[in-house]
Amino acid sequence: MQDDFTILGPEGAPLLAELHQLCFAGAIEQAWTVEAVAALLCSPGTGSLVVMEEGQPLGFVLYRQVAGEAEIQTFCVAPEARRCGVGRRLINGFFTLMREAGVEEVFLEVREGNQPAIGLYTMCGFDTVGRRKDYYGGKGQIRYDALVMKVRV
Repeated sequence: MQDDFTILGPEGAPLLAELHQLCFAGAIEQAWTVEAVAALLCSPGTGSLVVMEEGQPLGFVLYRQVAGEAEIQTFCVAPEARRCGVGRRLINGFFTLMREAGVEEVFLEVREGNQPAIGLYTMCGFDTVGRRKDYYGGKGQIRYDALVMKVRV
């Protein structure tokens, strides 16, 4: 499976919002809108890295970096591409991009109980360093804690 990494700016917001909706349908109250993704990608230090295969996006990481640190804002892998190594390749490509930018540490939040994501992040070297109580909203009034994870790149 040959993949190609693409960096998208605000012009890629419709594509990223569509994939975000597909990846998080049913898991969260509301996926990110095109406007929200575009606004984030217009912010200083923010970018995206997308895995493309045969012109189709398989996954992306949207991140913000500042002063030697980066935070993954969201990470998505299309349902049909999960468990095929796409997520790991995307994270490894992201780590390469961050090292080239002088980033030393990467942080993220992940919903407690999201075992596939936690497993992937752990396999890629992330450690749990904290918890954010009631960080994520689910369907209805359900709230979920977030685990804060960190890795040195």
